[in-house]
Amino acid sequence: MRLLRQARRLAALAVLLTLSWTFAPSAVAGGPTSVLIVSPESARTASLYYADKDYETLTELLAAPGSGGGMTEPPSLGAAMEARRINVTWMAHDVSPWRLDQVYVRPGSDTVWIHTSDIAPSFLTGSWHEAA
Repeated sequence: MRLLRQARRLAALAVLLTLSWTFAPSAVAGGPTSVLIVSPESARTASLYYADKDYETLTELLAAPGSGGGMTEPPSLGAAMEARRINVTWMAHDVSPWRLDQVYVRPGSDTVWIHTSDIAPSFLTGSWHEAA
C-alpha cells in the first residue's frame, strides 16, 4: 500500500514536470521587459511590453542624458511645477522599477524636459535633459 502511494506521487510529479516543461513560456533573463506610463494630472495610464514596436520608439524619444538632447539649463522648480508631468517607469522582469523618467511639458512651450533617475529607491536623484 505504501509503495503504491509513493509510486503514484512519483508519477504525478513526473506528469507535472513534463507539463511545465512543455507548456511553460520560456524565461528571458536580462534587461527591462515593460514600461508603465502614468499621467497624474489626467489619471490616465498606459503600458508597453518590450516586444511592442512602440517600446523601442519610446526608448528613443526618452534618450538618456548625453545621447542627443540639448543640454541647457534645467527648468526651475516653479516652471517644473507648472508643467504637465508624465511618469514613465521602466520595469525589470515586469515587477522591479529600475529607471524613472519624468517628462515635463510646459503649456505654451516647445521645450520638453526629462528628469531621469536610474536606481531604485533613490529616484529623487538623477539628471535633467532636454528632449531631442
